[in-house]
Amino acid sequence: PRGKVRLQKLDLSGNNIARKGAVALAELLRVSSCVTDLDLAENSIEDDSYEALFAGILDQSRRAGGAPSTLRTLNLRSNGPSLPEKEYK
Repeated sequence: PRGKVRLQKLDLSGNNIARKGAVALAELLRVSSCVTDLDLAENSIEDDSYEALFAGILDQSRRAGGAPSTLRTLNLRSNGPSLPEKEYK
């Protein structure tokens, strides 16, 4: 069948996407309203990449007039450190 294809579930676990991949995904989340499940476990993602991902999710919501993000599941298990600011050295 022809027509639009909607990517709803994306499993990139264990692909070592690191910062560059996380930033690219942040852009996808910013402009796409169809991704509902995203698995990024075991990808060497660290704090600055988390910030980019969350900014993408928030921007998508803002672009939709404040409607909740369509993303329902985000798996970030076994990635880089995320320590409270006072613990950074």
